[in-house]
Amino acid sequence: MKPFILLDPGHGGVINGIYQTPGKRSPLWSDGSQLFEGEFNRAITQGISQALTLCGIENKIIVPELEDIVSA
Repeated sequence: MKPFILLDPGHGGVINGIYQTPGKRSPLWSDGSQLFEGEFNRAITQGISQALTLCGIENKIIVPELEDIVSA
């Protein structure tokens, strides 16, 4: 049986300049930039997906949307 990997970046991204996940960010750095956990996670998830694909391992990013999924 071939492996199939599901990848979940865990948080939303930036939509129209607004980060979608409350909190989950670094303090402002001296140059005015800031790291958003969701953006970082999405970049890592994309890289893992590409590496798996190059190795012939099927995978799917299960939450490609930039919005956070909120459970009720």
